[in-house]
Amino acid sequence: MKKIDLNTWKRKVQFNFFKDFDDPFFSATSDIKCTKAYLKSKDEKNSFFTCYMHKALLAINEIPEFKTRIIDEDVIEFEKINGSTTVFKKDETFSFCFF
Repeated sequence: MKKIDLNTWKRKVQFNFFKDFDDPFFSATSDIKCTKAYLKSKDEKNSFFTCYMHKALLAINEIPEFKTRIIDEDVIEFEKINGSTTVFKKDETFSFCFF
């Protein structure tokens, strides 16, 4: 991981505006078409969820801004972002899976 130099960072103004908010985060959503990936995963008898998670993490790790986090007062860009999810089991308990 590397610490972003706020003095030269192009998003410094936005960071300074949001950093003191109680919850200084926002999100964006988008509709994506997954029909081909869904059909391919089903045709190959693979989990669509695993396929989707893999492709999402590949995309996230290609975009530097998706790999930044605020830690204390610093903006940090991580080398790699992993994913995790809760998986419900047949016995009605659950596990946490790390990707």
